[in-house]
Amino acid sequence: MKLSKCALVFLAMISFVAFLSPTSSADSIGLQLGYADNLRSSSFFPSNFCNGGTQFGGSSGATCSQAFDSGAIRIVNNTGQTMNVTDVLVTIGSATFDLWNTGGAFTVAAGTDEVLAQTSQFNFDTSDFGNASAPGNSIQPTIKLTFSLGTGTPQSITFTDSGQVLNTGGFDLLNANPCPGANNPNVSGACNESLQWRDVGTSGTSDPGGTETPEPASLLLLLTGTGGVLALARRRLFC
Repeated sequence: MKLSKCALVFLAMISFVAFLSPTSSADSIGLQLGYADNLRSSSFFPSNFCNGGTQFGGSSGATCSQAFDSGAIRIVNNTGQTMNVTDVLVTIGSATFDLWNTGGAFTVAAGTDEVLAQTSQFNFDTSDFGNASAPGNSIQPTIKLTFSLGTGTPQSITFTDSGQVLNTGGFDLLNANPCPGANNPNVSGACNESLQWRDVGTSGTSDPGGTETPEPASLLLLLTGTGGVLALARRRLFC
């Protein structure tokens, strides 16, 4: 089948967007995960956990002086617009956590990030949602963000924690052997559960120091915008 000149131009535009998207992932919303445990010493406690302050940004209300045994979520806003977050819902199997919007929406300014963890001690102890010891279960947590950008319409993105960071591999790392963190000298065989930040959907407990690689899920937001451009181009190019 011979394609028209207009069709060839449209296909070229699709190819350009596909080429551009991976290098433009910074212009999107990213999500990083970790695990925060300061009950036992570890070099893998998530960095810049309190954003340099004594309290998390307006959503969680937990102070940095608390004892932490908590899953950790970092929302990274690289869209160039203020992000108004109306809900963050974490699901691990049959368990749900909806802790951070009890006071309403919170904002994440352009070019900044927001850390979410326990709002009171141990109410986000997500490592307990698995087997008591290895091997773990295969349940992959999900994190659903509902938000708007600037004065835009609400939208949602659901991220899948395929590395099982929040539920630490599907079992309690306290019972791991060998353990990824430092041993707790007070509990025989116990481990620190801390996991450094890493992009959602990348590495898990076998990489306690964390890695950051391009995150496909964050590209969805970018492609949503380019889809509108392509649709407009298609209407103009095709008869």
